[in-house]
Amino acid sequence: MKKTGITIVILALIYSISFGSYSGGTGEPNSPYQISTVSDWNDLMHTSADWGKNFILTADVNLQDVNVTPIGNSTTKFTGTFDGNGHKIVNVDINQPAVYVGLFGYVSKGTIKNLGVEDVNYYGMGLTGLG
Repeated sequence: MKKTGITIVILALIYSISFGSYSGGTGEPNSPYQISTVSDWNDLMHTSADWGKNFILTADVNLQDVNVTPIGNSTTKFTGTFDGNGHKIVNVDINQPAVYVGLFGYVSKGTIKNLGVEDVNYYGMGLTGLG
């Protein structure tokens, strides 16, 4: 019985790590990944394998005190769809003086729409902005 219980716990942890990202959705066009928390935004920033997927913002997200890095870069561009759904990202500070920066750093054939931003400060090399 102990081995079965341990196996179930391990499988549950693997499932939550592999499939528990974001607040919902599959990343497909009819079921975009749902972004509603700072944790969701962190997952998006650090999971470049998802940058070709579909996302929808389901609540305002406050990024105060978050080490924000751009979504999309020269190596892995953001090619997906990000629908702000009328919500906003607030309190963004990006300080990366050696690179071009933005909330979305490099978008290629991707779509960003219906997104509001407030209290955004960027410091980067040359081209800076929202994406």
